[in-house]
Amino acid sequence: MSSKKNEFRIKNWLMDHPKINPFNNYFNMYSSPIRLLPTVMIVGFHKTATTSLHEYLIQHPNVIEPLRKEIGYFSIFFWRGEMWYRSHFPTIFSKFKQNRKNKNFVVLDSDPNCSYHPYSPKRIRDRLPNIKLIFVLRNPVDRAWSDFNQDLNRNWISKEIFEDKIKDDENDFDKMIKLLKSEKLQSDYFKEIQRPYLSIGKYVVHIKKWLKYFSREQILFLTTDELKSDLDGSLQKIFNFLNIPNQSILDLEKKNVGKYEKMNSKTREKLIEYYRPYNLELETLLNKKFNWNR
Repeated sequence: MSSKKNEFRIKNWLMDHPKINPFNNYFNMYSSPIRLLPTVMIVGFHKTATTSLHEYLIQHPNVIEPLRKEIGYFSIFFWRGEMWYRSHFPTIFSKFKQNRKNKNFVVLDSDPNCSYHPYSPKRIRDRLPNIKLIFVLRNPVDRAWSDFNQDLNRNWISKEIFEDKIKDDENDFDKMIKLLKSEKLQSDYFKEIQRPYLSIGKYVVHIKKWLKYFSREQILFLTTDELKSDLDGSLQKIFNFLNIPNQSILDLEKKNVGKYEKMNSKTREKLIEYYRPYNLELETLLNKKFNWNR
């Protein structure tokens, strides 16, 4: 395992232990019964501008943010229990404070890992049945290429060719599902196996699972193209969905933007054909057109 990958995991651990302050951790944990739970979650997908969207929303005065972004409870850290999860949110006193300022407010969480995690929809429905969900969709070819390059830049994977990495993608996805059935690996399966870059982009397969547990009215679907072409309009659409006042967001800088070369044109053509039937089925399911077959 590379030193950079170890370094990244250490940073994640430090995020779980803010300031390495035992008193702070104990206080947050044991005060969890008086802490808020989210009322809205940005669910996914990876590399679709979810980080930017999270940063935009927390600037709204009616949005209460968690103590850390992407807690990962309903995907990776479910075994840690609800007290641990609650410890990452402000106390109910934040609610009273907000009520004095704004009658309507929401509590935000984000976890793109949930988007394709087979257990997350039921876990969230069982605990937060009235939550509102936001999905951001991106051309799956671009999403896969961006995801691969991010892992490459982080040294999570060796400098192998993209085409070689995606050869066994469906087997990687199947392996991930099997590992999830083992309680021993449920917390670390994302770290144990190769992330299935292509299978994540079969959006219709994953979204169908979410629609088994949540009504269509609870879910808002956006695209990166919409965010790019009309960010203000997209944000207003989100605010309306969340029933909070329209608000101008001052800092609209894009977050977590990667720089990398273009994909091989022949590979791109193959992936366009690979995703075509899934994209067409998605258009039918959501009654929404996507210009992704190019």
